Amino acid sequence: MFQYGVHLIEDHLPPPPANPPPKGATIIRVFPKKNLDVLGVIKLRRLLPNYDVRLGASQISRSDLADTLFVDRDKVAPEQVIEVLKTLNEMGVPIKSVQQSTFKQPEIQVGTIVSSDGKQVFAETKPLDISELAKLTGAEFWRAAFNGYVSCSGGIGHAYPCRMSSDARPLGRPGP
Repeated sequence: MFQYGVHLIEDHLPPPPANPPPKGATIIRVFPKKNLDVLGVIKLRRLLPNYDVRLGASQISRSDLADTLFVDRDKVAPEQVIEVLKTLNEMGVPIKSVQQSTFKQPEIQVGTIVSSDGKQVFAETKPLDISELAKLTGAEFWRAAFNGYVSCSGGIGHAYPCRMSSDARPLGRPGP
């Protein structure tokens, strides 16, 4: 019976990549959520074979929706962000914001931001318009990718609103 279930799941996934991701590939770290579970991570790995797709652990509930990318813009190109946005959208995981973080290696994280009262920050926000975002470059790209909310990291699962610099980078604690 269990083996039968595995075959049913396998029938709904793209074929596995022929090779492992290239050495030094950009990491996509997925924090499983209601709309992007472990099976979705397997599918993402298969759809984006040139990325190193991994599971992440988070303190934020898996019952929330994945709606935010976290990117180190100094290590990940906008073209990669667009490729991941498009793929997630095709999988039924619309992303509403791309926030900036600092990572040790090229990395894109998929998760959400929850406010201090436990609500998803982007719950009522429309998804990013990927085709419009793809036309932008430089600071314009990153400014539009925030989609109206700039956050600064307070550690895994915690963020707070902050200001944006003229070149579209998050700046410390909120200003006046």
